[in-house]
Amino acid sequence: MSYNRNLILMFHILFVGPLFLYIGLMKNNTHHIVKKLLIGLGIIVILYHAYSTYTHYSKSKYISYLNLTHVLVFAPLLIYTGIVENAIYPTYDIMFVLGSGITLLSIYKLIK
Repeated sequence: MSYNRNLILMFHILFVGPLFLYIGLMKNNTHHIVKKLLIGLGIIVILYHAYSTYTHYSKSKYISYLNLTHVLVFAPLLIYTGIVENAIYPTYDIMFVLGSGITLLSIYKLIK
């Protein structure tokens, strides 16, 4: 397994997963600084994965569904959760499930 992939997996285990779990557990009581962090992270995710999608497509006419999912699903969810004070009902449950899933999946991929 490559060094870069291990860093990405560790980032998801140590930062992304726990952040999503925290948001899912705290719901509307999430600290305002964390909400601003979500907005910033969402913007970074959109920029990085949109650029990655563009470069992959321009080189090999290949569209990465992983990148598209980050741009179209995860980043808007992060930005929405960071902006809206009382997010609609399933938002926090989705964040909790995603946090649990990404943590467990990343641990599995790291040790596999």
